[in-house]
Amino acid sequence: MEVTAISQTLLQELLPETKELRNIERNVENANEKSLTTNYDGERVLNGNMFDIVIKEKPIVIDNFDVHTASNVIFSYMVWMREGSYMNHELSPANWYVVGCGEAQGYGVSVPTSLNPINEVLLDPSSMFGLYLTFRRQNDESIDGYMIYGVGTQSGSVHVQNEDLQILVGSANTYLFGVYFNHRYVNRIKNFFAIS
Repeated sequence: MEVTAISQTLLQELLPETKELRNIERNVENANEKSLTTNYDGERVLNGNMFDIVIKEKPIVIDNFDVHTASNVIFSYMVWMREGSYMNHELSPANWYVVGCGEAQGYGVSVPTSLNPINEVLLDPSSMFGLYLTFRRQNDESIDGYMIYGVGTQSGSVHVQNEDLQILVGSANTYLFGVYFNHRYVNRIKNFFAIS
């Protein structure tokens, strides 16, 4: 089954009242391309990661994600988002919406793997959004499609930040909205545009 068919099925079955996001055209004159990188020191793997981002004083547009994966093959992924924190919403797709899905070529340990494309979404300043990046697991014995993550201090604490946003410690999650483990951070680079 194609990933686009999977996402349409999930949207129709799991999210009958999917919230429509404000997609925007990027105004190059008013946007600065940036990224925020977390460390690549994780030693554990699982199918996904939920975490919060806090937008500071300027609106931003998330362009794509580069993640750290154990995969060296093509795998399927989905990117979900919700307004407000992911916490207490780990087990249900209610109030989450899909902002991206597709297939990605995994480049393995210590090399960024791009999850692209995702719908460009304007995130307002002084706001918090929950994100859920998840890979489809092929079978129980394979680590293909697994994200590499590390153990953090406390879910909701700041993992990394810059002048535009904070990435908070989150949870490691099984596919899809399944079992989760708190106090985890995924190894990732978030690419975005800061709107001036």
